[in-house]
Amino acid sequence: DIDNNDKEKNFQKPKNLMFHLLQKELVVEGDKCDEFDEPLESPHLRIHSSIKIVKVVPGSPKFLRESEKKEKKNEEKNNSNNDENGNDNNNNNNNNTININNNNNEEETEDEVQKRIKLLESTDSVVKAIKKYRDLRIPVRGETIEFDISEYFNKMSFQRPYFDEEEELFAEWGLCLLFHALPFRTILVMISAILLEKKVAIICDNLRILSGIVVSIPPLIRPFVYSSVIITVLPQKMHNFLEAPVPFVVGITNIPKLEERPDDVIFINVNKNKIITPTTDLIPTLPKVKSLKKKIEKPLKELIKSFSKSIPYSTSKEQLYLIETVSTIFETFFTSLFKNFDNYTIRNLTNPDNPITIFLKESFLAYCDSDDLQFYKIFLESQIFFNYSDKCLRKRDDSVHSKSVTA
Repeated sequence: DIDNNDKEKNFQKPKNLMFHLLQKELVVEGDKCDEFDEPLESPHLRIHSSIKIVKVVPGSPKFLRESEKKEKKNEEKNNSNNDENGNDNNNNNNNNTININNNNNEEETEDEVQKRIKLLESTDSVVKAIKKYRDLRIPVRGETIEFDISEYFNKMSFQRPYFDEEEELFAEWGLCLLFHALPFRTILVMISAILLEKKVAIICDNLRILSGIVVSIPPLIRPFVYSSVIITVLPQKMHNFLEAPVPFVVGITNIPKLEERPDDVIFINVNKNKIITPTTDLIPTLPKVKSLKKKIEKPLKELIKSFSKSIPYSTSKEQLYLIETVSTIFETFFTSLFKNFDNYTIRNLTNPDNPITIFLKESFLAYCDSDDLQFYKIFLESQIFFNYSDKCLRKRDDSVHSKSVTA
């Protein structure tokens, strides 16, 4: 600070450039600013020649104190001029008024100025951090990258999951818990029931394992997409939801009483490794399931061996690799079930700009093996297959349309 009685002949430009956002207005006359004895051409002042208003950066508390003193002095002068002339025609005498605030004339203390500066500095830091984050490259699958927010914070690290789909994180966490909690034979029955849009309730008293099993279902049935209701944990007070007239997959912590069980729900008891099915509703096995067992046998054994009799709540790098392998085998298997999908389609090219392709279910079923026919008949009528086939057919129509446009 500089003494109030001294002239500040060498005005110090503030070191922090954020002060520029706190500029005040100062009206001056002549070739100098009397407040700081500075020429108007000084780089410390910004001149607006049209109305002769200079914006001064408030570099020290002295500026604020001197401003208030100057303002009071000019107010007294204006009042005396108005009393002598009896009118308000002498407004030009306000040329030496310093406006501290637009709304009021209260002094802004040094602490308030510092608070505003810190706020602006923090905002600037956030903007810089966002820009740095935007400039980061996208890591490859499984790669870990680090993000340095600022020198005042620890670095943040992020590992991109091995899966690119929406259920990527569910797969990495849930599939390990699924294969740890249930034998492979039970998993196959559960998948078949889900694909055929049965009502499935999974029972487990461990909420973490229960949630992991339920959320692992979408990545396990790719490329198919489950189209109905999935609830990780259904509250005990809402067991009446089991009577809903729609397909669902829900997790519950205990099985309802015998008289309260709906007769069309399949219960999979994880704790007892037991499947309770309605007496009138049998679950068809998956088609070509022997080939799936043969391909998945080796990586599945390695995965189960990696658990070491402990529940895999956190997935190791080795387990991530094995989970990716198992998940890929499942996806390849389900895709192979309809590898000849295009052979059972017919296209209407009456309007080449808008081709329409349909899938011939009867022709497809005519060439299915008798052992797999029961599963295919139900599955082809499901909403899951409708969405899958519609996506395949639209893809074919779009390819034909693009070729016609190119031609």
